[in-house]
Amino acid sequence: MERVAVTYFDGKIFKHFGKCKFFKIYDIDNNRITNTNIIPSNGVSHCELVKYIVAQKVSTIICGNMGYPMQVKFNELNIKIIGGVEGDPDNAILQYINGTLVGKEEFGSDCKCEH
Repeated sequence: MERVAVTYFDGKIFKHFGKCKFFKIYDIDNNRITNTNIIPSNGVSHCELVKYIVAQKVSTIICGNMGYPMQVKFNELNIKIIGGVEGDPDNAILQYINGTLVGKEEFGSDCKCEH
């Protein structure tokens, strides 16, 4: 089983990982969604979000933007990031399962995080 977290707000992929108030979590097994759950981030800081995602046993994050320091941290933890994604999270996860989800290579450039 694989667990994917998508930044989420108001039915769409939320633009900035570090300010995300909700995540839509997808459990995927044999290329099928077996469970979804919307969970709050509980307003934790950027650094605490790393611990929060790890505690959720997430292996992949789909988001709009993420600051470079966060990208480095998740890469060190072997958590895959697909950034620069917009729109409907359910469509994005179906593309992910089908291997057709394409993020932007540079998806943190307009994020000015200094954490």
